[in-house]
Amino acid sequence: MTKFLSNKSTAWLILVLLALTWGSSFILMKKGLLAYPPEQMAAIRIAISFLSLAIIVLKDFKKLDKKYYKPLIITGLCGNGIPAFLFAFAQTVVSSSMAGILNSLTTAFTLVIGVVFFKANKSWLRTLGVFLGLAGAVAMVYLSSQQGIGNLSIYALMIVVATIGYAISVNVIRYKLRDLPSLQITAFAFSVVGLPSILYLFTTDCLDIFINHPMGRISFLYIALLGILGTATAVILFNHLIKISGAVFATTVTYLIPIVALIWGFVDGESPGYVQLISLGIILTGVYLIHKEKE
Repeated sequence: MTKFLSNKSTAWLILVLLALTWGSSFILMKKGLLAYPPEQMAAIRIAISFLSLAIIVLKDFKKLDKKYYKPLIITGLCGNGIPAFLFAFAQTVVSSSMAGILNSLTTAFTLVIGVVFFKANKSWLRTLGVFLGLAGAVAMVYLSSQQGIGNLSIYALMIVVATIGYAISVNVIRYKLRDLPSLQITAFAFSVVGLPSILYLFTTDCLDIFINHPMGRISFLYIALLGILGTATAVILFNHLIKISGAVFATTVTYLIPIVALIWGFVDGESPGYVQLISLGIILTGVYLIHKEKE
């Protein structure tokens, strides 16, 4: 009982920390795109994340059981590599608020993929929470954004594909990598995409941009923060959250991301209206319902 309560408190703490971190990542991506093209920004982000964890790969690679190779490759590609590039390209057109709302599709896809492919437990309460949270997130952006959810483009669809990748990765971690420590999962998953990203960067003009572009250094700093805090550290916490609370609750962080975006808007001089506050209540109700029934 004590362990359950401890895990429950830890889960909520990690959820809030992840929401704050990932909710701010869209701004960091925008700042990174001021100097670097999207493909370079994504590659730098992945490379920095990998390098910050490389010592773990070097230390533990020989101890890694071969049965984990395939799920780690899937996690590296679907949960880290492909989404990083898709989000980078998408945010050259899609607004941060729209990116945040589309990102919340991760939880719905996680539930569907978990039930269909991994025989996850069905629960009407958890399902209600997922779609209630999604409805709140949709309402928040659709009713307060000039662009609106109906104006989907190929760039918005890139984010949808990225959320499917996240959902696949979450379920693979939950059901295929549960015996591996969260730190090792993150390190080995990033090694799958980290080395190719570093090799790719050697073929680009990213060094020239860093030296000569007026925003080169500051944009690189934003990407570095995104890679170390918003990617490597956050993914370690997220992988641990999956283990102690379950895949569906862990992905409810995507519902809290638009709330953080709303706070950033307030800091920037925007005043939240009743629509945003009502949507906020709906989102938090959905999160509560998802976590109310223990997996």
